[in-house]
Amino acid sequence: MEFMRCAESKCKKKCAGKLPCSPKVSFWFKRLRLFDRIRKHKVNPLPDPRNLFRACTRLSRDCTQMEILQPKDYTLAEVDARILSIKEQIELIKPITPELRTSHISSKRDEALEAGNKKKAQELTNMLEREELRGCYREIKMTTSKGRGRKVFSVETENADGSRTSITSKEEIERVAGQTIGERYRLAYSAPIMSNNKLLQDVGFSGDGPAVEAILRGEYTFPTGTDPYTELLMLEAAVLFSSLGEQGIDDWVHSKDFQHYWLHACERTELSKSQLHFGHYMAGSHDKEITELHVSSLNTIREIGIAPE
Repeated sequence: MEFMRCAESKCKKKCAGKLPCSPKVSFWFKRLRLFDRIRKHKVNPLPDPRNLFRACTRLSRDCTQMEILQPKDYTLAEVDARILSIKEQIELIKPITPELRTSHISSKRDEALEAGNKKKAQELTNMLEREELRGCYREIKMTTSKGRGRKVFSVETENADGSRTSITSKEEIERVAGQTIGERYRLAYSAPIMSNNKLLQDVGFSGDGPAVEAILRGEYTFPTGTDPYTELLMLEAAVLFSSLGEQGIDDWVHSKDFQHYWLHACERTELSKSQLHFGHYMAGSHDKEITELHVSSLNTIREIGIAPE
């Protein structure tokens, strides 16, 4: 886990832009990011600003349409004025950014065809079709799907006499919501099996007790006082288990299971609960040794029931 986090800290972070990418859009956003860096340097000078100086020189050399001086040649007010001007230009081109994106990819596809690279041309054609469909379905989804939940401004609680009280303060909303969610997560403790010490001891809190196999085979003798609905539920589990025949339910994670899952996972999912990008696991699934390392970690967590910190 530490090695993965170290690797991720050295990876280049890509920011998903709010506007479709094209050379013109990139032109303005590069300048906006550069002047943001210059402004930060003006407010809080960098100990070693040479990278910033090189970025100014490089961007000014790449395009002569907008001359960029060194940070020392600007005042803070001039930097703020440049940032405001660039943001206005971005707002002006915002309505035509989809057309600029389509035109850019089409031109690249035509260049690939002229160069005789049919494979690249087909890939660019597929990219155009995917982006067109994505935009179409996005509009349909926004129109037909249910609206997402908004911020909670008030909640109602039921009093002992049946009346309801509206709560609007942030602290009280968080307290009541936390209490309600906590009760829901602890509903298992109110199940009848929790009051039957003998049955709970035989089955185990995680369902891995000595009597589990006997229950699944239908050979278990339920202790006196067992809740009738709990008993019926466990008898039904035995019926379902018998329908599997010789097949069993393997709860052990195998290398092929790990590889099958991660080779088909969506890499656009940014983070897992471990705060690591899905790309780590997808890349690791191509390597046998890394896969076995991940699988061993998962099976260890399954055995002890506690995830490592």
